[in-house]
Amino acid sequence: MKEVKHGKTYNTATATKLGDHKAYGRGDFRYIKESLYVTNNGSYFRAGEGGAMTAYAESYDGMTSGGDGIIPIPIEEALAWCERHAVAYDTIVDHFAVSEA
Repeated sequence: MKEVKHGKTYNTATATKLGDHKAYGRGDFRYIKESLYVTNNGSYFRAGEGGAMTAYAESYDGMTSGGDGIIPIPIEEALAWCERHAVAYDTIVDHFAVSEA
């Protein structure tokens, strides 16, 4: 998947995938299947698909349906996504500035 957002290119084929997340069945409005990526320049983004009640929803003629796409996110949100979706410890410490408690 490739998209241009805010004057920057995002490409799942050339970015590094950090993790995956999937919830609910395809017929559910909350269905989501997405992956977190980091570009070679250090920009983070989510790429995936989801139902009408997700960030991937699309509106047509006053109706909302599922959709797909790329969502650029700040590094803080990327780290929170990794923690929330149980991304491997080594992946987190390799890509984020985390400190010992």
